[in-house]
Amino acid sequence: MCRPEFLQQLRQLVDRYGTLLIFDEVMTGFGRTGDWFACLRAGVSPDLICLSKGLTGGFLPLSVTVCTEEIYTAFYSDNPLHTFYHGHSYTANPLGCAAALASWDLLEAQTTFQTMETKHWQHLQLFQDHPKLEKLRVTGTIAAMDIITPEEPGYLNQISWQIREQAIAHGLLLRPLGNVLYLMLPYCVTDEELTFVYSAIAALLKDMI
Repeated sequence: MCRPEFLQQLRQLVDRYGTLLIFDEVMTGFGRTGDWFACLRAGVSPDLICLSKGLTGGFLPLSVTVCTEEIYTAFYSDNPLHTFYHGHSYTANPLGCAAALASWDLLEAQTTFQTMETKHWQHLQLFQDHPKLEKLRVTGTIAAMDIITPEEPGYLNQISWQIREQAIAHGLLLRPLGNVLYLMLPYCVTDEELTFVYSAIAALLKDMI
């Protein structure tokens, strides 16, 4: 998870050397970091921002790339040599766009993503001194923790396969990234469901020891 200070200093470096700053907010956009976008939470304005996933609530595939006015005007011309030839077969798909508008209306009507960070921390307090966990962290709706294993930490750590099997046995569908166990729950999750998730994680960690 990037610290806001890191992103702010990155913006300063980009400005100093006259290049572009691109934010990939396919995963972090639309509330995942506790604000509408990670750039807003960090107080940074990117030159380009890539959006998808939360755009339609995952109902249909749709993505958008947003740029600054300066970049837009650089390609806005009747001269074909200035044209940015970039398009796909499903560009502006009517069903995808309709799903995006409906998803946006639902998202504006609720603020679950703005309160889930506190709820995550309330549950994670119980894991603070867990002998198998370290680096507990939360940003918005995203919670993550590292499982301590004899193997090299990282996405290739084989503990992920054991966690997946144990999770299914406890009624969860989790996809650890190596020894990194993370939660990125839907905004419609209830307090009871969140409690169940963390109780099941505690149970599967106990079974592993």
